[in-house]
Amino acid sequence: MGTDQIHDFNPGIDPFPAGLFWTVAIPEDSVALNLGRGTASYRLSNFAIEDYGSIGNALSDGSSAPGIVSFDVEWSGVVERATASNASDQFSLSLVRTGASINWSGTSSLGSFASDAVTKVNFAQIAHETNGMFFGG
Repeated sequence: MGTDQIHDFNPGIDPFPAGLFWTVAIPEDSVALNLGRGTASYRLSNFAIEDYGSIGNALSDGSSAPGIVSFDVEWSGVVERATASNASDQFSLSLVRTGASINWSGTSSLGSFASDAVTKVNFAQIAHETNGMFFGG
């Protein structure tokens, strides 16, 4: 790993060391999906999260600074649709390859970081998957 990393915003591992890895509950209205139209959004504003400074520090549950992040991820522009299903494995998937854009910022006592205005991504996909006890056949 490089030595230039100055931020690592993540919710940590709770409980450390064997708990949920970088997982945190978010407000339900932060996510929207319309697979039929090939659109989705994921937005958080001023979301409280820790800044560990580096990935190594985060993975070892080192010290962190309270921080906040805001982001807006938008998926749109259908490129391709696909489905897959395997009844014996109780698995089905409907996916839409799309375009996407991201706007992201984070601030803590360690400093602040923001993406360029709106950043386009090279690959984006939204999907609906069912498996196991949620599989409907």
